[in-house]
Amino acid sequence: MNTYAIPPLVTSILILAYGIFVLRQNIKSSVNITFSLMTFATFLWLFCISMTYLSPDEKLALFWDKNAYLGVIFIPVTIYHFTVTFLGLKNQRKFILLSYIIAIIFLFLSRTNYFISGVRHYFFGYYTKAGLIHPLFLIFFMAMILISIYNLYKEYKKAEIGSLRHVRIKYMFFGILIASFGAIDFLADYGVEFYPFGFTFVIAFIFISGYAIVKYRLLDIEAFTYRTLGYMAISFLILASYTGVFTLIHRMFHKKFENPILTGGLLLVFLFIFMGIKNKIWKLIDRVFYRDKYKYRETLNAFSKSLNVLMDLEELLTMIVNIIADTVRINKASIMILDDGKQEYFVKNQKGISSPEVRLSKDDPFVTWLFSQGGVVEKEMLGMDPWYSKMKEVGLQRFRELESEICIPLIVGNQMVGLLNLGKKISGEIYKKDDIELLSSLGAQSAIAIHNAITYHSLEKRTEQLLTMCKIGQDVGSSLELDTVAKTLLNNIKSTMRAEIVSILLLDEETERLVIKASCGLDEEVAKNTSLKIGEKISGWVAQHAQPALVNDIESDPRFAKRSHEKYYTRSLVSVPLMLKGKVIGVVNVNNKETKRAFTFYDLEMLMGICGEASVIVENARLYTALRQSYLRTIQSLAEALDAKDRYTRGHVSRVCDYAIKIATELNLSQSEIENIATAAMLHDIGKIGIKETILLKPGKLTDSEYNEIKKHPETSVKIIKPIGLSEEILSIIRHHHEWYNGKGYPKGLIDEKIPIGARILSVADAFDAMVSERPYRKAFTKEGAMEELRKCNSSQFDPEIVETFLKIV
Repeated sequence: MNTYAIPPLVTSILILAYGIFVLRQNIKSSVNITFSLMTFATFLWLFCISMTYLSPDEKLALFWDKNAYLGVIFIPVTIYHFTVTFLGLKNQRKFILLSYIIAIIFLFLSRTNYFISGVRHYFFGYYTKAGLIHPLFLIFFMAMILISIYNLYKEYKKAEIGSLRHVRIKYMFFGILIASFGAIDFLADYGVEFYPFGFTFVIAFIFISGYAIVKYRLLDIEAFTYRTLGYMAISFLILASYTGVFTLIHRMFHKKFENPILTGGLLLVFLFIFMGIKNKIWKLIDRVFYRDKYKYRETLNAFSKSLNVLMDLEELLTMIVNIIADTVRINKASIMILDDGKQEYFVKNQKGISSPEVRLSKDDPFVTWLFSQGGVVEKEMLGMDPWYSKMKEVGLQRFRELESEICIPLIVGNQMVGLLNLGKKISGEIYKKDDIELLSSLGAQSAIAIHNAITYHSLEKRTEQLLTMCKIGQDVGSSLELDTVAKTLLNNIKSTMRAEIVSILLLDEETERLVIKASCGLDEEVAKNTSLKIGEKISGWVAQHAQPALVNDIESDPRFAKRSHEKYYTRSLVSVPLMLKGKVIGVVNVNNKETKRAFTFYDLEMLMGICGEASVIVENARLYTALRQSYLRTIQSLAEALDAKDRYTRGHVSRVCDYAIKIATELNLSQSEIENIATAAMLHDIGKIGIKETILLKPGKLTDSEYNEIKKHPETSVKIIKPIGLSEEILSIIRHHHEWYNGKGYPKGLIDEKIPIGARILSVADAFDAMVSERPYRKAFTKEGAMEELRKCNSSQFDPEIVETFLKIV
């Protein structure tokens, strides 16, 4: 057996397998088809040449030699065809047919002696003997190769540096350039005796293009395995080493080394040597082709472990962005999460993005298309892959807005929880196959982790919401006083929603208008005078439709007129009806978040929960307040009737109330304190209703027992009033309005500041009016006399500061 035939024979089988593999990956792709034609032409050349070496005589050798030119003639044509298709050179497609016509002419000529005049016998076997017109073919061959190489070089220079096209053209350029050196075998056609080693350049082409397939998805082949390249590498090293040593020995010993046993033995020796170093060769191949793969595997393992322990969404997103940015070494990265309320994807976490405020609607065609793709989408592919042509214009625009080169939809089940957007690599390189595989895995794991974190966060918020509503229910339900209930509800909403402006409007059933019961952050004038019809403004709209409103932009919401005159700090507002048995009893408005951000769907849910919990309490408080006020009016009527019954005390209650209010106002007491004093003044003598008229109207001095009966009226007043539910402050004023400053009063004998200030004020006002009024047992004091009497009793019966204050204003 002629061992010189083995290298081209093995190479022919490799290039044939390579071509079939490429074609099978995408049989409809014109690029893959033309690439395969190129490899088939190369196969014919090398296979027939190896058969020529093995031929025992000139006749058979000539047969195989002429068949070899079936491949040789079409090699330059298929290379040109492939490069034009690969580069998308539409203006040169018309020359493809012309090149095939010329090739067919040479094919017919190759059957004549003018093209191949015979064969020569060299030390390695028979080989072509060029005819007269063979040089013309050689010119055609080199011209087509040079044109192809020039086209590749020109497009390489035109392509954007670092782009996928730029890198792909670079590898194909060097692959074909090196493969073209196989033309050195033509020297043997013209009598130069050397072993034709053009097959080595073919193997080099397989390596270069194969490397590009593995690393840069050349020809869009995703499944090319590095094992194939590994076996090619080992085969090439064995064949090249064996051929070199065999040729050297043959040159030294000539005919003595033609014994098949010796040549076979030498081949076995080489096989044995290479089997021993096979593992080292594999490690070398791994480093060349897959040096990043192991690092990526470590990243994936560490990433998976980290995901299992993180439930905080912010920390999780930060970790995902940082790990991906650091591992793949990219300059920009962002993760967009779905805002359920607005049905938009917004940037939740980012690194290096200049416009993080970008948002994408859930119904955006690019978003729905990404979801349909279900995997990594590259910006580069939008301009190259015909499958993506329908999204090219919109897609490129979105990629620019997102400042990304790659978009990865984060899908769990049938839901896209977010988008992972990645910018360019810092090195300027394109994303390789290893990068895409890593990002695909990271994206899948991130989607699940983000979905779990969002679910956990939602449950956490729901728990927080329930606890908050429970607390608010307890706080608000601790009182039946409507004002207290409203204020407590207001404060809880303000702290829970972290809002600056909150108002609670209740529906007046008589006027059918909404009036503000409690508010914070509003002008007092606005809070006092606001009265809205049902359907008027936002609150009226909410009451009319009995449904909440989350207004992202007050100025543009079609449900409401423009409201810039209302001076909202932000345009976002939440308004929720207070409902009871399907009936609206009021509206709660919340505006202006402390964070200056817009309210979210979660905020709306929270406020709806609070209002749902508080509605019953508010209505009960309102009913209770109405009942109490009715009872209070009844008692006041009794007090006025009692007052009117005695001609001596007629008008006493109203005058005392007026004096007390003036004193409290002059002392700068709070509005609530003034209201408490006024209420106490109106009711302070209601207890006299249980005292006999003979005692109340006795013209002479009272006996001790009669005076003791009179002293009971403060406590009796408290007993009568207490069921109404008035505050302890009011009851305390009524109970102690006959205490003396020196402790000699009744009923408890309190002293100085221990007497409530309201009782001290009421004591002065009551005494002054009693003195200036006529009694059955004496005539009325003059105003000056009463004032003098107050001065005399200053510090003994009365608080000196209150006396001085009263004397200024009386």
